[in-house]
Amino acid sequence: GTASSASDGPSASAPAVLALNVRGMVCTACSKRVGGALDAALASAGHGAAVRVLVDLEAERAELHGDKSAVAALRTADLVAAVCAHGYECSLATHGYECSL
Repeated sequence: GTASSASDGPSASAPAVLALNVRGMVCTACSKRVGGALDAALASAGHGAAVRVLVDLEAERAELHGDKSAVAALRTADLVAAVCAHGYECSLATHGYECSL
């Protein structure tokens, strides 16, 4: 006999995980583009797919000349809120965002 899988699903393979680089898009206007990019990426992968959104927070803050790190943090929060507003789960990690349906 063979060992049976603990999970019962229509597919034997795990959902695809897509990497979406949104570096340089940590502003309110760009967050709308992020939402569209997430929609397009998940549409191409199919339902159940997970998307890893990569953001280098340190690089973003460096581009804002360090002394504006508070502004960078605020815009980062706006980006997280925008992703969540598009219906995706989003949590801020040390080196990026983890987003999934």
